[in-house]
Amino acid sequence: MDKIEAFITEVSAALPPDGKADFEPYGNGVELSDLRADIPGQGWGTRAVEVIVRLADAHKMDIMVIPAGRRHSKPRLVEFYGRFGFFGEDALHRSAA
Repeated sequence: MDKIEAFITEVSAALPPDGKADFEPYGNGVELSDLRADIPGQGWGTRAVEVIVRLADAHKMDIMVIPAGRRHSKPRLVEFYGRFGFFGEDALHRSAA
């Protein structure tokens, strides 16, 4: 199992229940291609990103996300991911700590 597969497997096992996160390989890291709570507005996304960021740091994994969604505006998503150290405009990046 390579570094990216190991990261995705560990994140999938560690995520809180009641939601879903999908990843795609991207450069030296992963793209968070989908993050979805079964019941939005209950803090699942925050808990999930906390897990993802903690494990990304442990695995020295860079993460990229494109802030787009049906429930939230792009500025709201940029602000949300910015709380976890993501930066950028069209594509948000977070380098491994």
